Amino acid sequence: MKKLARKNDKWSETQLAMYMDWNARFLHRYRRIGPEALELRLGDIVLKADLSDEKGVDMSTAATALGLSRQTARDLITSWVGQGLYTLDPSGRSTYIKLTPTRRREAIKRARGMIDMMFECIEDVVSVE
Repeated sequence: MKKLARKNDKWSETQLAMYMDWNARFLHRYRRIGPEALELRLGDIVLKADLSDEKGVDMSTAATALGLSRQTARDLITSWVGQGLYTLDPSGRSTYIKLTPTRRREAIKRARGMIDMMFECIEDVVSVE
């Protein structure tokens, strides 16, 4: 894993999505309700969806991840869309949430930083043992 993580410090989109999934359980420590809450709480899902199928995340998944009712989450996310932080993409009976291109780049950088931090923590624990 260390070899894969440090391989020229270049992450493929698949690797990034895979490690975001793997790190999802650690990200709960950084969660809070605010303009970046959706990005942080759904970091793994948003990045994976955005990187793999460009679809985004549906509203009910967002509500569940934020720990809010659908209506409260919809109101909150709509206000963030109004601020230009996210875009909504209606598709059939569902509405998908996407990061704006600038936020997507920021989220990927943040995700890579968190992943690197987790690897450093793991290396510290392994070296102590």
